[in-house]
Amino acid sequence: MHRTPTLAVMLGFGLGVMAADPKDPKSLDVSAEATAKAKVLIAKLDDDNILVRDKTTDELRTMGRRALPALTEASKGKLPKRVLDRVLEVLPAARQADFTARYPLLLADKDRKYEHDLPGWNELKAAVKDTKESRALMADLLGDEECRGMLILAFDMSEEGQKQFEGRWKAKKDAWWVEFRARRQPEGHRPKAVDTLHWPVAALLADLVAGREYRSDSRVPVLCAYFTAADEGKLAVAGKGKYGAGVRDLACQWIERQNGWCGMQDGEWLAREMKFDEAFVRGCTEKQFETAFTCHVPSSALGTLAYTRDAKYIASFRRLFDWEDTYRGGQFAAQVGEIQVRDAALSMCIALSGHDPVEYGYSAQNPRATAKDDARYWTDNYYFKSEDGKSADDKRKAAFAKWAEWEKANPEKIKAKAPEKK
Repeated sequence: MHRTPTLAVMLGFGLGVMAADPKDPKSLDVSAEATAKAKVLIAKLDDDNILVRDKTTDELRTMGRRALPALTEASKGKLPKRVLDRVLEVLPAARQADFTARYPLLLADKDRKYEHDLPGWNELKAAVKDTKESRALMADLLGDEECRGMLILAFDMSEEGQKQFEGRWKAKKDAWWVEFRARRQPEGHRPKAVDTLHWPVAALLADLVAGREYRSDSRVPVLCAYFTAADEGKLAVAGKGKYGAGVRDLACQWIERQNGWCGMQDGEWLAREMKFDEAFVRGCTEKQFETAFTCHVPSSALGTLAYTRDAKYIASFRRLFDWEDTYRGGQFAAQVGEIQVRDAALSMCIALSGHDPVEYGYSAQNPRATAKDDARYWTDNYYFKSEDGKSADDKRKAAFAKWAEWEKANPEKIKAKAPEKK
């Protein structure tokens, strides 16, 4: 007998169709049954029989992305080394499979109907927000096979994965330098353009995805060259073009994430090239200066802050007065003699106080420097030289003594108490 479907059945059918929408990222959620199975297999990785461990590893690998939630949870726990090693061995492939399954849904969601949890997109969204422009940028990145590959490798923290990532970066970097140098050649001798805005953006995103501590690998100089030389890069610096201010905001997020000396030094460089406001750039320099106390002689940061001609940094520079490390050496030292960190710090304090370091016994490479000259705030301009029957060290001691007298007579001009050196 034919029965008319009830309203409840019709609604249930409708909800089922909605839940099965292939564009909905929830359609890719891993079932509780699959996660439970993966957890059982992970527990078996601690079996004393290596054949069992090998077979179990293969089963987890076969599960692919369905094992990802359990593998991710296990990787964050306290596991025996032999278990953790195998979890980390399988995890990258599971992540790659999940990424490969999910990114087409983001591309298909042109109406921005759904929330997407995707490496690269999460970081871009945090920096730029979910906008039409950011969606367009991510779509273009994912549509570029090389950029997509960089993002996939970014969350593979294995030694082999990182090696592959850096290899891809080096190949793109080398290709860029060929293109960049050829810009000065006659039109007929220029090679075909090899790069777009996408790969520099992918490099920044990949670092954010991996939480990678920046290493000095010539990445930032290449990015700076791109943003200042390429037409599309110039539009990005201006916050215009197809992606609006998205690329600029992403670069800002990358710069703010840096903690190591190399990262902050080059982050400041990138901020200047991308024409961030002076307050932001100075903040980068100050952060770099503070980090220098634990990892590096603060040479470039000292010079950059001195160039601001802001007397408030006298208190910070005074922290360097007991640093006898060589500030400049090698060929430079052969020309003017050794300059110690404390020498450079004192000369900049003197300059910021409105006086000439030469009056304190320094010799100057540019002896005609005046209070208005940049050379007055050049840390390499002043050094102590043995002459006139006085050693460099004698002049150094006299200069510090004279500065101490000035400080005592002008306490109000020292803006803040100098904290102890770390």
